[in-house]
Amino acid sequence: MPKGIPVWIVIGILVLLVIVLAVLLILKKCPPAPSYRPLGLSR
Repeated sequence: MPKGIPVWIVIGILVLLVIVLAVLLILKKCPPAPSYRPLGLSR
C-alpha cells in the first residue's frame, strides 16, 4: 500500500467540513423570516 494521507484523516476533514457547513446553515436560519412559514404550520 502506498504511503499517503491516512484514510481516517481524509474522513475526519470531510466530517469537519460537513459540520461547519451545517452550523453555518443553522446560524443563517436562526433569525426566521416572518414571510417564511410552512403552510401546514401557519394554520
